[in-house]
Amino acid sequence: MGKTLMKLPMFAESINKCHQMLKPKGVDLCRILTSNDQKILNNILNSFVGIAAVQVILNSVSLKVLSWIWSMDCPVRKVFFKIRWTTQILSVGTPVEFV
Repeated sequence: MGKTLMKLPMFAESINKCHQMLKPKGVDLCRILTSNDQKILNNILNSFVGIAAVQVILNSVSLKVLSWIWSMDCPVRKVFFKIRWTTQILSVGTPVEFV
């Protein structure tokens, strides 16, 4: 999946920034995300770093989408934010009243 996502310029740029930050610590983020070697993920640090990097980037993209929707003056914005808010609340296990 990492190889495919690296084809997206925004994703690749963000991964490369994270890679440069982690490189002095001996972590090769690009290798973690693009390697065909399944054993690389047997190291729990590699797994966590790879997951965290992808989450950070996807959240960044999500925020850009949210800001674009917010700039639109239409009812879709309100519905989208209600759905997004509900999803986030459910993900942390907080009970939600559906209205």
